[in-house]
Amino acid sequence: MKPTKMLSALAVLAIGLAWASHARAQGMMIPKDHSIPALGIESHRVNVKIRDGVAETVVDQVFYNDCGQQLEATYIFPLPADAAVSDFALWVNGKKQKGEILEKDEARKIYEGIVAQLKDPGLLEYMGDNLFKARIYPVPAKGTQKVQIAFTQKLDYHANMYRYVYPLRTSGPSVSTEKDFTFTAKLKSQVPIKTVWSPTHELDVQIDGKKNAVVGFEKTKASLDRDLVIYYTVSDDRIGLNLLAHREGDGEGTFMLLVAPGNDIPTDEIVGKQVTFVVDTSGSMSGEKMKSTKKAFGYCLEHLSSDDKFNVVRFSSTTEPFFDGLVSASKKNVKEAVERLDGVNPLGGTAIEPALRVALEQDADPGMPHFVVFLTDGMPTVGETDPQAIVEKVTEKNGGRSSIFVFGVGDDVNVNFLDKLAEANTGAGDYARTGGDLEMNLSALWAKIAYPALTDVSLDIDGVKTREVFPTEMPDLFYGGQAIVVGRYTSTGKAKVTLSGTMSGSTKKVKYKVGFPDEEEDNGFIEHIWATRKVGYLLDQIRLNGESAELRDEVIALGRRYGIVTPYTSYLVVEPDMAPLTDGTATPPPPPFWGNVPGSGGGFGPPMATAMPEEAEAMEVFKSSKGDLAGADAMGSAAMDMSEMLSGMKDAEKVESKATSTKWASGRMFAWDGQRWVDEGFESSMKTLEITWGSEAFFDLVELRPDLEDALSLGTEIVVVVDGNRAVVVGTDVDGHPKKSKIEKFVD
Repeated sequence: MKPTKMLSALAVLAIGLAWASHARAQGMMIPKDHSIPALGIESHRVNVKIRDGVAETVVDQVFYNDCGQQLEATYIFPLPADAAVSDFALWVNGKKQKGEILEKDEARKIYEGIVAQLKDPGLLEYMGDNLFKARIYPVPAKGTQKVQIAFTQKLDYHANMYRYVYPLRTSGPSVSTEKDFTFTAKLKSQVPIKTVWSPTHELDVQIDGKKNAVVGFEKTKASLDRDLVIYYTVSDDRIGLNLLAHREGDGEGTFMLLVAPGNDIPTDEIVGKQVTFVVDTSGSMSGEKMKSTKKAFGYCLEHLSSDDKFNVVRFSSTTEPFFDGLVSASKKNVKEAVERLDGVNPLGGTAIEPALRVALEQDADPGMPHFVVFLTDGMPTVGETDPQAIVEKVTEKNGGRSSIFVFGVGDDVNVNFLDKLAEANTGAGDYARTGGDLEMNLSALWAKIAYPALTDVSLDIDGVKTREVFPTEMPDLFYGGQAIVVGRYTSTGKAKVTLSGTMSGSTKKVKYKVGFPDEEEDNGFIEHIWATRKVGYLLDQIRLNGESAELRDEVIALGRRYGIVTPYTSYLVVEPDMAPLTDGTATPPPPPFWGNVPGSGGGFGPPMATAMPEEAEAMEVFKSSKGDLAGADAMGSAAMDMSEMLSGMKDAEKVESKATSTKWASGRMFAWDGQRWVDEGFESSMKTLEITWGSEAFFDLVELRPDLEDALSLGTEIVVVVDGNRAVVVGTDVDGHPKKSKIEKFVD
C-alpha cells in the first residue's frame, strides 16, 4: 500500500449500549504500535455557531509525532449525545482527504480492544452514543497530523436556559496542548440573551445588544482536564431568573439560581448613583501610592455620568470634604475635585472613623443608591484606633443605607479590618499591592457598579424548604452583571421566587415560578460550588470573628468530602481509617498511558491535597490571625492572598479542586489509600464482588451500571459501593470473572 493512501477511514462507532451520559474526552491519536504513547496535541481549536439552540461545532486538532519513524495511528473522537457528524477530514501529505463511515456493529469489539490493550482507564469515558474512529497512515516522523471534524446538535433546553457541552476529559489523567487550546462560540437568539456563564472555564463573554453574544477562551499549554460547559439564558423579562438543580435518591437537593438584568439597559430605567470617595492622604501614602491613587481617582471621576452625584472626603489627621454635600457630576465639579486632590501633599496620621462618618452623614437622596469608595494604605493611628470599634461605629452609623467598597493600597494594609468593614456594610474589599495597578482595580469595580438595576435586593423562595443559601445577603444587581445563588433544598415541587429591591427610586417586586425536581442526575457540579462557598463563608467567619470547634470541624468535614484545600485539610495525606504504607506515605496512582508524552502534563500529581507556596503562606497567616483585626498577622501580602482566596471561595461559580488524594466521581467521593481509589461509603462489613479490570466482566459491569462510568474510569484499582451494603472491588491482580447474570444480580 502506498504511503499516501489512507488505510481506512472514518468509523462511526455508535456503541449499542444504554449509556445515560455523553462521552467526555477530546479526540486522541493512538499509534498501532502500543509500545508508543498516544501522540501529543500541538493545538486544539474549536469554532461554534449556535442559533436558537442549534449548534454547529468545527474542531481542528494538530497532533505531533515525536518518534523518529513514521507511524500508523488510530484517531478516535467522542461526540455529545444526539450529535451528528456533518464533516470529517484528514490532511495526508498536506492534502485534505474525506473519510467514510464503517459498519457500526464493530463498536464494542474495537472499543474494548483499545481499552484492554492500552490499559488506560481514562478511555472508559469514550463509551457514549457516538464514537468516531479512523486509521491514519502515514503520520510523518518528527512531524504533525491535522484532523478536522464537524458536528451538529440540538442543545438541551429547560426553563429558558440552553446548555452546550464541548467534550473534554473530566476524570483520569489529563492531557495538555503543546501550543494553544482556543475556543470561540457565536450565539444568536430570537429572544434576548440575559446571561452567558460557564461552571468550568473562565470565558471572555461579550453580549452585543440583546440577541447576540461572542464567547472566547484561549490558553497556551492548556490542560484538557474537563468538559467545557456553557449555559446561556434567554428571557423577555427585565431581570431574568433561571433555576438549575441536582438531586439523587431521597437525600437533599442542591440548587442554583442565576439572576441577571441582562446587558441591554432600558433608557427609562437608567438611574443615577451617588458616590463618595474617601481618600487617605496621610504621610504613609507619599510617593508612588499617592501618584497611583490620584490617577485611579481621576479615572473614576471622569467616568461618572451626568445623572450621578459625588463628593470627595480627604483625610489624614483631619477630615476635609471637598464639597458641602453630594453634588452633580458636572464637568465643572469633576474638574474642581481632580484639581483639589492633585494639590494635596500626603502628610499627617490616619483618622479613619471620622472620615467615614462624614461620608455617611451626608444628606443622600433616598431614591438613588449610595456607594462609598474607601482608599487607604494602613492602620488607624488617630482618634479611634481599635479596628473592631471602628467597624461597629461605622456600621451603626450606616444602618445599611450605603455599600462600602474598600481598596487597600500597598503591602502594609490591615486586611482583616478592611474586609470586616466591607462585609458589615454590604460591600467588598480589593487590594493593590506595591507595584500593582490600582487604576485597573478601580476601573474593574466601576464596570460593575456603573449601571445599577436593582439595589437593596432580597430574595424569597416560597413553596419548598431551603437552607444554607449563599450568598447570605443578596448583592445589588447591575446591568451587564449577574448574581449566582446556591443552596440546599429539602422538599420538592413548584415554588415561587420573589426578587425585591429598589429600581429607579421605587420598590419593585418581580415574581417567578420554578420547579425543584424530585430527581435530577445532571448538574452535579452545583454541589461542589455550594460546598466551596460554604467553606469560604465558614473560614471567613473564623478569620474575622475567631475559631470555634463547631466551625473548624465543619470546615474539615467539607474539605475532606469535596477535596477542597483549606488551612485545616491542605496537608491531609490519607483518611485516618485507611492503613498507610510501610514508610508512612502514600504512593501516587499508576502513571497514565501517555504519561511520558512531551506536553502531556505527565500523569498524576502527589497524592496529598497540596497548596501552592503563596497559599501555604496565607494559610499560616490564617492560623495565626483568627479573629484578630489588629495584629501584625492581619497585614501584608500573605494576608491579602488569604483574603483573595476566601473571596474567591465565597463567590465561587466554577468547580475547582487542588486535592489530588481525593476525586469526585459518579456523585460520591473517592480517596486514594496508597493502593486504590476507595468509595467514601465503603465499610469493611459490606459484601463484595471482585472483578478483573479490563475483562469481559468489567465491561459487563459498565454496561449494567452506566451511572458508575466516571467512578470506574478513575484507575485500574477501585472499590465502589453499588448499594447500601454491597461493593464491587475492581483490580488488575484479582481473579474476578463472574458471569453477567451474577453481576446483574449483585448490582441491581
